Amino acid sequence: MIPLDTIVRIIGFVIHPLTVMAVISPFVSPHIFWWVALPALFFPFLVGAEGLLFAYLLLRKKKDAYIPALVLVLSLTAIPKLVAFRLPNANMEEGGIRVVSYNLQTLWALPPGPEGLESVKEFFKEADPDVVCIQEASSRSDNGQALSHFISKTLGLNEVYRLPGNNSLITYSRFPIRKASGKVFENGLNGYQVVDLEIRGNLVRVFNAHLQTNKVTDATKRILGEGQLRRSQTWKDIVEVIRRYGEAVRKRADQAQLLAESLRKCPYPVIFCGDLNDTPLSYATTRITAALNDGFLEGGSGWGSTFRGALPGLRIDYLMTTPDLAVVDYEIRCNSFSDHCAVIGVVRDIQP
Repeated sequence: MIPLDTIVRIIGFVIHPLTVMAVISPFVSPHIFWWVALPALFFPFLVGAEGLLFAYLLLRKKKDAYIPALVLVLSLTAIPKLVAFRLPNANMEEGGIRVVSYNLQTLWALPPGPEGLESVKEFFKEADPDVVCIQEASSRSDNGQALSHFISKTLGLNEVYRLPGNNSLITYSRFPIRKASGKVFENGLNGYQVVDLEIRGNLVRVFNAHLQTNKVTDATKRILGEGQLRRSQTWKDIVEVIRRYGEAVRKRADQAQLLAESLRKCPYPVIFCGDLNDTPLSYATTRITAALNDGFLEGGSGWGSTFRGALPGLRIDYLMTTPDLAVVDYEIRCNSFSDHCAVIGVVRDIQP
């Protein structure tokens, strides 16, 4: 029988490099080595494993306990991107504007008939937004058109921008739209909008983005739910998931670079909303957040998961601003009609 100490060291031999790869993944271009992006998806579990390894080796008074200790210290540079702490303040929302960013997953999960849409309407009514950025809208369906009418007419966000050639992205605003443009990526589904709003006499630029979709959800659920490692189909699914993910990571890096350049040239304060399909430890997200403050870290609290897929705990939906604005309150609200959670924030301190 293999001694327990040997098994622990073998596990460490695997876990340590994966954790280091996750930590450095924001700084390594996927076009150079995209594989570092994979461990970043499992970073919380890797850190937990490092902690257990360190505790075991320390209790056993093993000299090599310093290895997981060093890896944990290195991980401290990444953990602040994932966890937020904020004390409640009742006066936070005064003078702010309420922004909702939501990937509605085309509302496909709604039951047929007008009753199914009531829960969606109720959510937006309770959110009481001033600006709404939707990804994966359902513009052509009856539900999608009814929801659009409800947001624009009933809730009063009657300034609406739809990107030509893309029915997935919609921006609604209570404030006048002075200029709007955007870009549709090659797959026709993903892209971004750039919308200039006049808010209290000042121009503020709103980005509504949806970066390259991974297209691995169904295969991942099949692997976790039905997969058996002895079946060849399971391994084919695993290989296909990895292939698709690597392709998507590289495309998102290019798309993020376009957004980063647009952000760098922007002369106005920015509110950035969107589904980036990547975690805060990704290369693409890091390129975009270089000029922005993460609203979750400013006004949120806790872990911040926004995606309820096969892999739990991922934050891939964002609300961010340039430093001349501030997200003073941040909420993540999940509903049954989408596998994404809504991001709701209060933005204030718009400078004259």
